[in-house]
Order: sequence, then C-alpha cells, then structure tokens
Amino acid sequence: MHEGQKVYRWQLGVALLFVLLALVIFGIWLLHRDADPIPRKVRKQISFSILEPQPKTAWYLDPKSISYSTRTNVLTMTAKSSESSLSINEQAQPDVFNDVPQYYSSLLNKLNQYDDLHTDIGTVTLTHPKELNGGQTAVLNLKQTLIFVKPSKNLSESQWKDFFNSMQWD
Repeated sequence: MHEGQKVYRWQLGVALLFVLLALVIFGIWLLHRDADPIPRKVRKQISFSILEPQPKTAWYLDPKSISYSTRTNVLTMTAKSSESSLSINEQAQPDVFNDVPQYYSSLLNKLNQYDDLHTDIGTVTLTHPKELNGGQTAVLNLKQTLIFVKPSKNLSESQWKDFFNSMQWD
C-alpha cells in the first residue's frame, strides 16, 4: 500500500466517524424531543388548563394549527382524525361566570342548546348557534376553562362522546 492509499483510508475513516456521530446525535434528539404539539412558549403564556387529545388515540392536534392570541387570550387549534376535523378555541373562564352564576346557562340558551353529553371529562353541551348558520358547536366550562369546539361537519352523539372521551387536561 502506498502513501496515497493510507491518506485516503484515513480520510474515509474520519468521514465515517463523523457520519456515525451525526446519526447518534440525531437519534438521541429524536428520542428526547418534546412530543407535546403545543409549543412551550405558548404554554408559558396560558394561565388556564388546556384540554387536548390524549396520545395514541384516534384524535391528534395539527401542530401547524396551534396559535395563541395574547390580545384575546384565546388558544386556537385543530384536532383531526381520519374522519373529521374540529376547530377548538380555549380561554380562561370569564369572571362574569363567577359573579353571575346563571350567566353560563344564559349563554348556552343564546347558542341554542339542544343536548348535554356526559363524558369522561364532564358535561359537554351541544348547541346550534345562529352565528354559525345552525352548525354544531360543543361548549364546555370546566376547570375554569371555557371551550368551544366546532366540527368541519356535523357529528353524531357517539362521535362527540368518542372525541371528548379521548381528551385529557394538561
């Protein structure tokens, strides 16, 4: 073996070592990256409990859809499944709900409440708001968080229950 081949083999060995090191670092990053779709910087701004799909269920959050408005203090996100898409808006429960206990039930009446569902996380009210041309919207007020969920197409009672039973609080 002459001198040129030794240098070539040495360079090839160093290059392979760098490639292996890069693969190991990438693998470690994949294992330890934050699996939470809601970015930490968004979570830090929120002062209320967040309701979100549990991992490994039929529903997942679209990471591109997650946003938080500091002006309105509303978290907006989209949950998806193979069958449907749901637009979710979450915010701190308004103070008026504490000051005027009947205010929440009055809001539900204005939204044309038509059913209450008892789910694993609590009671969810289904409505047909005039503002949405009678489309469905689920409303819940739990853990000091007010949540509105609007489907891309109407869901059955069973589908709504499946969705809310797949949810968890942060």
